[in-house]
Amino acid sequence: MKKNLITNGLFYTAVLLLALPTQMYAQSLGLQSAGQKLATELEGVFPYIAGGIFIFVAFKNLGNFVGENADIWKGIKNLAFYILAVLVAVGIYRFVKSQAL
Repeated sequence: MKKNLITNGLFYTAVLLLALPTQMYAQSLGLQSAGQKLATELEGVFPYIAGGIFIFVAFKNLGNFVGENADIWKGIKNLAFYILAVLVAVGIYRFVKSQAL
């Protein structure tokens, strides 16, 4: 059993070493320009999307600020979590954008 494992390991290692040089040719797919265009468009649209979602969240939380069961702290927490999520998304986007490919 042990001899069989060693033999198989040596065989697969030999096959890998023989096939490795043929697989090492990289090809350029030309995706950099398309990615830059997409990033530029997302940069321009993101404030409008974030603002629209903020208005939706504010209207959804309006019941926390007025009415019989008003809980101002819950509404403030919900809006703060939304703002925190937007800031994290912007931070991740800027970090990814700053990395060079």
